[in-house]
Amino acid sequence: MVEPHNGEQAEESGDVVFLLGEMRNREKWTSFMQNVKKNQPDHVRVTMYTIEGDPIIHELIYDGTLFQSTYDATRDKYGSREEITTNTCKGLELTKIERGESVYVLTDCEKQNGFYIPSL
Repeated sequence: MVEPHNGEQAEESGDVVFLLGEMRNREKWTSFMQNVKKNQPDHVRVTMYTIEGDPIIHELIYDGTLFQSTYDATRDKYGSREEITTNTCKGLELTKIERGESVYVLTDCEKQNGFYIPSL
């Protein structure tokens, strides 16, 4: 798989991409969520871009019971995280946050609750 650097490369490699408030490859996310509801193993890679255009990659692997989460912000030049964070979680829930926006949040995790994924 090509290591994505920009939105087009990430989209072509099959990532769900969040760029400029737009979600690309939405069908990949929809398919992943449908498989989760059926307790069928699946995985998805989400690439979000900062305002400066740096990619933050969040990979979710679902084994039918648990979510393995890998959050990689090492390419974010302006971010405070310089490492790759992994977590194991039992749930993935759609939650409303400020301004009425909805996000997916990993819940019941070994470490702190997981990172959120926007819902567009």
